[in-house]
Amino acid sequence: MFLQVLFVAAVACCLVVECQIDTSNCTGYSSAIAACNSDNGLTGSSQLTFDGLPSLASGDITATCGNLDNVKKAVKCIADTSIACGTTETKQLVASSDDYTDIVNTLCNRKSEYDGTCVDLNVLISCASTKLTENNITFSNSLTFAESTTLYCKLNEYLSACASTNSQLGSCSKTTTKEIYVSLVAQLRPDICGASSIVSSVAVLVVSLFAAFSN
Repeated sequence: MFLQVLFVAAVACCLVVECQIDTSNCTGYSSAIAACNSDNGLTGSSQLTFDGLPSLASGDITATCGNLDNVKKAVKCIADTSIACGTTETKQLVASSDDYTDIVNTLCNRKSEYDGTCVDLNVLISCASTKLTENNITFSNSLTFAESTTLYCKLNEYLSACASTNSQLGSCSKTTTKEIYVSLVAQLRPDICGASSIVSSVAVLVVSLFAAFSN
């Protein structure tokens, strides 16, 4: 059980750059992140960290959207600072800073259709980690680049799958919440992974519908 808890924690970490890119030995990293917050007026509980960015999509997004420009600037700054700590290879395993700011835009542009309180990130992470374990995909500091690519691509795919079948998201009073959240996960899919099967299926469906209505 303890190992499973550790693995779930590792999966939570792997949702963002902290797992793919080692920032612990990145000179001046902490002070740079602090500046990203302070320069954009984010203080106290409103301060952001990179490993905390997934939580922006869960809970009440009112404060985030009420300070949209500053939050977006801080998010981009934090993402750029974090990604800069990586190697040429590890940078391929994360989404871009623009992807993260796009997510904030999506959340706030569709805030009337989205209820972040329906998103239980811990449940989704636990679900994704279970799928990784079932498929013998494990986290380790000694993974090769190919193994790391498999881990992060599958993590994104499984998180999408878990969100798509999550009962809490499915029963949310704002019925588009699940669709929006799944699209946010897709936005964080690294380019090296290509489109997930879920995203590909949606694309095929859209093309099919377009063709049907065009005839």
